[in-house]
Amino acid sequence: MTGSSLHFGDDAMDQYSSIINTTLLTEKNGDLLGKIYSRVRRESEHTPNRTLGVTFDNRMGLDFDPVYSYLVRFNKKQNESIAPAGNHWHEHKQEFFVAASGDFRILLENTETKEVVEYILCSDARSADNKAIEEILYIPSLVAHAVHPLSDGASSLLVMASSPGAYGDTFSYNLTGPTPALEGV
Repeated sequence: MTGSSLHFGDDAMDQYSSIINTTLLTEKNGDLLGKIYSRVRRESEHTPNRTLGVTFDNRMGLDFDPVYSYLVRFNKKQNESIAPAGNHWHEHKQEFFVAASGDFRILLENTETKEVVEYILCSDARSADNKAIEEILYIPSLVAHAVHPLSDGASSLLVMASSPGAYGDTFSYNLTGPTPALEGV
């Protein structure tokens, strides 16, 4: 049986592509600044200390199908504050963020109302029932965003986008938000 003749649910791996929860990140007035999609990661007693998380499956029905992806790598020393990635918005481009390793403080801001939503995106996220989950943060166009690495040492953020590069669609924007606490991170 070829991959093109399989239907969703025919393969045991499909369970790791299913969205188990969607959380809307909204302003007080209800305007959408982002979404968090959660999926269970595969954990097995036969492969301890290893999980498998599906980052993209075009059958998932997300907001867009990525056509371009890249890793943003950080190397933060203990108690060091480094410049955030992003601090911009796009008129057309949409993005998904996945914490490949480490934890990240993501700021999302409506450039018109100036309302900010903060989300901590973690590579080792767990569900309420303690299952390992993969979180995908969707950032729609017209929403300013900045990424602050919280983990000391090396960390990586996978970005999947609706288009490659900026092509005149990236506009600088300084998001500051509340100052993060460095203790216990």
